[in-house]
Amino acid sequence: MAVALRRTVPTLVASAATVTISMLCLLAAQSASLHGFGPVGAVSIASALIAEITFLPAILLVAGRKVFWPWIPRNGDPGGEESRVWAGIGARIARHPAPVTVVTVLLLGAACAGLGTLYTNGNPADDIKGDPGSVVGARLLAEHYPAGDLAPLVLLAPPGRAGAAAAAAHATPSVAAVTPGTPVEGTVRGLGVTGGVITAAGIIMTACIGDIATLPAVSTAQVASGIAIGILLDTLLVRTVLVPAGLLTIGERVWWPSRPQTARPERSSINA
Repeated sequence: MAVALRRTVPTLVASAATVTISMLCLLAAQSASLHGFGPVGAVSIASALIAEITFLPAILLVAGRKVFWPWIPRNGDPGGEESRVWAGIGARIARHPAPVTVVTVLLLGAACAGLGTLYTNGNPADDIKGDPGSVVGARLLAEHYPAGDLAPLVLLAPPGRAGAAAAAAHATPSVAAVTPGTPVEGTVRGLGVTGGVITAAGIIMTACIGDIATLPAVSTAQVASGIAIGILLDTLLVRTVLVPAGLLTIGERVWWPSRPQTARPERSSINA
């Protein structure tokens, strides 16, 4: 295993580095989704590399050669380090390397030609395949109501820059109105947007844990009942009542030991 690792790690590292650097190139994308996907993909590739050179060898040592069934390698087997398929492909490439290079580059270029007409607008409805009812309904609403009324853009800015931010928003094409807001409104909106999801998740978890309470073992039923009640309290009281109230009461100090800006950002809704 040590010999195999010494011979394969440089190849694995080179391959992972190539893909990782390619993923990091997405940081140059103007699309927020693609921009954020780059580091995530890079971390995933790096994590996979670490697993390949640590966890996988350990599993192979524990499981033994039988994991390669039905082609179990044996010491001294001829050609065990060489793939017949790729060896054959390599031999054919070696006969005419220049034409193969030109054809391959042309094929890759043709495959990239469509990127010149790639268009993304950030509209969630355009990311859904086909024409389901939700997409048709969203298009009908967009035809009869301004886009900002359906999904206004929320812009956060420090009070000292709120005027400049509002002016820049007004000067942006297709922006119909800018409505100033406050941190209180942001907290209320945050609870309104996430409260339903939190409640649904809490109820589902309570139902799953509560099912354990039907077991005949008294100790197990007691633990399950306690956990279920705790989840309900966390869902219906702590996360949805105590946390917003505490945030508004304590203010920026709630983020300690982090140090956010001392000036509270003002919230504005932009209707486009």
